[in-house]
Amino acid sequence: MNPKPGQIAVRDGVNFGRPYLKASGVPTWTIADQFRAGDSVATIARWFGIPRAQVEIALRYELETPARKRKMEDRHARDQRPPKRKKVR
Repeated sequence: MNPKPGQIAVRDGVNFGRPYLKASGVPTWTIADQFRAGDSVATIARWFGIPRAQVEIALRYELETPARKRKMEDRHARDQRPPKRKKVR
């Protein structure tokens, strides 16, 4: 089961265009990394100061969404960025 629409956001200029929890702004990948490192859901929630339900939403997104789809979302967010300006000397 994937999170409901609107719980995870991907926006250019926010978190380098990578997915984050809309309610708290915590990047989903940081929560998944902590979980993979062996921390419990309760510990992660306490660490970031967010409800356990938010941790579970991020974990469902990161662990159940195929990596290929996440890469496409990240690539799409990067493509939306304006081109870099050249430095004028």
